[in-house]
Amino acid sequence: CAAQQVVEILRRVAAAGNAVVVSIHQPSAKVYNLFDSVCFLSKGKQVYFGPTGTPALDFLSTQGHACPTFTTPPEFFLDLINTDFKPQNQEVVDTLAEAFTTSLKPSLPKPEVNDPAGYKGATGAGRGRQFVVLLARTTHQSVKNP
Repeated sequence: CAAQQVVEILRRVAAAGNAVVVSIHQPSAKVYNLFDSVCFLSKGKQVYFGPTGTPALDFLSTQGHACPTFTTPPEFFLDLINTDFKPQNQEVVDTLAEAFTTSLKPSLPKPEVNDPAGYKGATGAGRGRQFVVLLARTTHQSVKNP
């Protein structure tokens, strides 16, 4: 399968020390198992982010949604959080999103420590600096692509 070959190449890129972020729609079980970690979103809500395999299934089980036998984890997860064709799943999505956020609370940074409003650093480049940077960029592009 082409998707599997692409993901295998991306795994080699990641193994070389590069960060790889992939967005994939309804992966097969083979492709899903190639990922180290996944992020499931539904209607803008983060329902799960973490390792594939047992940790993902354990998270769902603790929320009362055990993966049935003979069902692949990605198929089960996506069927559970799909609200496009099953509007009744919105309550499940809300519950999972809240449970996931709650499970992260101890590891999240305190807002007062990382509040961007309190940052008193640099104010940005002045007009002269912006002009020089844009001129250099445009000149470089003109030389590279005449």
